[in-house]
Amino acid sequence: MKGDFSRWTFDPGKHYHGVLKQQGRVDLDADWNEQGAIVEHRVETETVDVVGQSGAPLGNAGFVISAAGGKTLAISAGRAYVDGILCENETAALAFTAQPDFPGFALPTVPGIYVAYLKVWLRHVTALDDPHIREDALGGPDTCTRSRTVWQVGLLQPKVTGNISCATSLPEWDALIAASTGMLAAQSVPDPKSTDPCVIPAKAGYRSLENQLYRVEVHDAGPAGQATFKWSRENGSVVTAWTGQSGNDLTVASTGRDAVLGFAAGQWIELTDDSHDLNFQPGTLAQITNVQNNTITIDPQTATGPTAIAGFKLNPRIRRWDSAGRIPIKSGSFLNLEDGVQVKFSDGTYSAGDYWMIPARTLKADVEWPLDAGGAPLPQLPKGIQRHFAKLAVLAFNGSAWTVTASCLPTFPPLTALAPTAAAEAGIHVTAVRFLQHNLNFLNDSDVPLALLNEGIGVFCDAPVAPHSIKRPTCFVTVDLPLFPAATTATGGATLVLANPPASTAPATGAGLTINQPTAAAVALSPIVGFQPLILLATTSLSTDNLTIRWNVGSPSVLAYLQEILVKLQAQNQDPRLLAHLTLKGNFIWGPNDRLAQMYLDGEAFGIPRLDNPDDANSIRTSLNLPRSGNGQRGGDFEMWFWLVLPVTLVSLSFAPNQVNTGGTSVGTLTLSAPAPSGGAVVTLAANTPSLATIPPSVTIAGGQVSGTFPVSGISTTSAVSQLQVTATYLQSSVAGSLTILGPPPK
Repeated sequence: MKGDFSRWTFDPGKHYHGVLKQQGRVDLDADWNEQGAIVEHRVETETVDVVGQSGAPLGNAGFVISAAGGKTLAISAGRAYVDGILCENETAALAFTAQPDFPGFALPTVPGIYVAYLKVWLRHVTALDDPHIREDALGGPDTCTRSRTVWQVGLLQPKVTGNISCATSLPEWDALIAASTGMLAAQSVPDPKSTDPCVIPAKAGYRSLENQLYRVEVHDAGPAGQATFKWSRENGSVVTAWTGQSGNDLTVASTGRDAVLGFAAGQWIELTDDSHDLNFQPGTLAQITNVQNNTITIDPQTATGPTAIAGFKLNPRIRRWDSAGRIPIKSGSFLNLEDGVQVKFSDGTYSAGDYWMIPARTLKADVEWPLDAGGAPLPQLPKGIQRHFAKLAVLAFNGSAWTVTASCLPTFPPLTALAPTAAAEAGIHVTAVRFLQHNLNFLNDSDVPLALLNEGIGVFCDAPVAPHSIKRPTCFVTVDLPLFPAATTATGGATLVLANPPASTAPATGAGLTINQPTAAAVALSPIVGFQPLILLATTSLSTDNLTIRWNVGSPSVLAYLQEILVKLQAQNQDPRLLAHLTLKGNFIWGPNDRLAQMYLDGEAFGIPRLDNPDDANSIRTSLNLPRSGNGQRGGDFEMWFWLVLPVTLVSLSFAPNQVNTGGTSVGTLTLSAPAPSGGAVVTLAANTPSLATIPPSVTIAGGQVSGTFPVSGISTTSAVSQLQVTATYLQSSVAGSLTILGPPPK
C-alpha cells in the first residue's frame, strides 16, 4: 500500500472489535483505515470458517476450467473464495490468455501434466491508476485510494511421472505457495556527533523534524546476500504519470506538489507500469540529473534495466525512492537509513514487493516497532504483499490438445439448501483412488485394461481406519456378467446363459435361471437381456498407517476368467467391456478405538462431468468430486464404477532417425494396441548399454492416445558401429527397438 498514510495500526492480535470516534478530536487516516481492516478481517475469517480455505457457490461457481475443443483453456464466469477473499469473473468462457490482470500470459507448449491454480492478492490503486477515483468537482486533487482484489489463473507443471490428483503432494506446489521467510527489525539510535541546530538533540533516536512513514521494500528477490531493497520516507507515495520520452528526458504529468513531495536532481526513481506490478517484477531504478518544468532527466549509466518507455506500455509511471538505488540485503547487523533510523534483516528468502512500514515520530524521537521484554526490536515478517492460492484443476497436454482430468475447487450449497438438522458429523472421507503399483489416478467411469487390476486398488482416506472393519463383506469389486437367452426348454420355461462361465462348472439352476456353458451360436444370435453381478475373489488389507484401504485380485484365474469373457464378447461383435463396481460399506467401516465417537466412513461420492476426448464434445464421462467424499453424515457407502477391457499392450518401439552419428539425437516412438486408459499408460524403459545414450526411465502415454515419444540424447560410441537396444515394458507386455550409432570417423 504505497499511499500517503500516517501509519498502519491494525493488529489482529489486539482483538479490537471497532474504532469509536470521539467528539472534538483530530480525524486521522489511520483510525479510518483500521476500522476498515477490522471489518475486512472479520468478514474474511468468517468466510474461511464457513467455506473453508477455498470454494465456489453451487449456483454460480466461477473459475471452473474447461478445455474448449482441446485447443485452448477457458475460465468460467462466477464467484469463488480463496482464504475468505471474494473473487469474481464476469466474463463467460474467459480465455487464459485474455485475463485482465495477467498481462503477457501464454499457454505452455511443453506436453505434460499441469495444475491450474488461482492466485489472489490485494493491489493498491490510486487516482493515477484509476482516474475515476478523482473527484473533478474538487478541482483535481486526489482523496482516498482503493484496495483492489487481483486474481490470476496460472499453470504449474510438476516434475512427476504418471497422473496426479488434486490431493497429490507436489514439491513444486509447496514452493509456489511458500511465503517469504526473511524478517526485518527496525530501531532508531542517537547520533552523538551531530552539532546541527536543526537536528533533534543527540540524546534522541529519531532526529528528523518531520513525522514520516518509512517504507522498506524488496527490489530483487532471493535469499539474504542476493536480494536487494530500496526505501522511502514517504511510504513510496511520491509518484507521477510518465507520458513521453526524448532520449534521457522523461516527460511526466507533474514533478510534485513542492520540494518535499516532488522530484529533484540526485534522487533515485523507479520506472515501472502495470505489467511489472501485476507480474511482481521490479522496475528500473535510475538517478535523476535534472528536473525542469515537466521533464525529468536521468543518468542512463545508473539504470538497473531498460529505460525506454516502449517497454512500459501499461500505464507507465515514475516513483521516487529515497535510497541510493538498490541496496544489498545483508543479515546480521543494523543498516543506517537516515536520521537515526536503522533496519536489520535476517537470513531467509525474500520476494520482490515484500515490504515493511516504519512510523517515525518526532514527539518521542523514536520509531514505532514491536519490542521484546528487554526493549530490543522484534524481527517481523513482511507486511505484504500476501498472496493466496487455490488449486482449480489437473490438466493433461499432449502437445496439441488439452484435457481436464480432475476439478479441484470444492463447491458448497447455500445455507437455505441445507436440511435444518443436517449438522455435519465427524467421519472418515475418501480423498483419492489410485492403482497402487504405479500410483496412477483411478478415474470413475474409465476404461481399465484387465491387467491393470493386478496392480491393486488403493482407496486413500483422511483418517485412520480400523483394520478389523476391512474385510470381504465391506470392501469388494463386482462385475456385471451379461446374460443371453438360450433355446426355449421343453416345458416352455425361460433359459438364460452367462457369456462364458468356466468350462468345469456344472450347470446350476434356481428361480427359473439356468447357467450353462453357451455355444458360440447362442451368443452370436442372441442379444444381451440383462446382467448377473459377480463378486471377484480378492484380498483386502490396510497400509501401515491405516490410511489406505487396499484391494488386490485373489487369484490369477480371476483375470483369466474375465479375459475369456471379453474375448468372447469381442468375437461376437458385442460391447467388448465389462462393467465393474468398487464398493466400500460405510456403515461397517469405522475408525480405530472409536466406539465412543463412532466415526464411520462418510463415503458418498458425487458425480461431475469429465470430457475425455477434447475433439469429441459427446465423450462426456462421470468423474467423482474428490478430494473429499461425504455429505456430512456418517455411514455412507463409497461407490464407483469402471469398465474392464482387454489389456492394452505395446505393439512397437521405433526410432527416428534409426541411425545417428556420435553427438546426434533421436526420438523414440512407442505404439499401443489401443488408446491408453484415462489415467495414462506409464511405460518403463531400459537400455542394454546405458553408456551409449541417455533415455528417460519411463514415459507416460496420455489417456486416449495410442502413441507417445521420448528423447534420446548423449549419444556416443568409440566403436565404428554400436547398437543401442531399448526394451519397453507396460503391464505384462514388452517390445524392443534398436538404434544404430556410428562412431567418429577414423583419423
